[in-house]
Amino acid sequence: MTNTCFQPGVRRSRTNLAPFLELTKNDYLLGAFHQRVAAELEAFEDGVRAGARPHLMLQAPPRHGKSEIVSVKGPVWIMGRNPEWEVLCASYASDLAKQM
Repeated sequence: MTNTCFQPGVRRSRTNLAPFLELTKNDYLLGAFHQRVAAELEAFEDGVRAGARPHLMLQAPPRHGKSEIVSVKGPVWIMGRNPEWEVLCASYASDLAKQM
């Protein structure tokens, strides 16, 4: 029986968001846009960790995967790496914020 914690994809998913997205959502196809969003969110996390108080604004048309990366999978990945952090989810609609 193989211990999945030591598989290469699992190890990479602990340090990089894109492999985490692939690991946690098998049907998610990562394109260049998704890779870039993941990298920007990683840089944002690094800035928070460094105490720089960074800002991140993403703008893209609907149905490009922003919410899945930034509001669903991203916070899970960040909290897994920084369990002492608190993550706030805000939205124009309370139902959407609760769903995310």
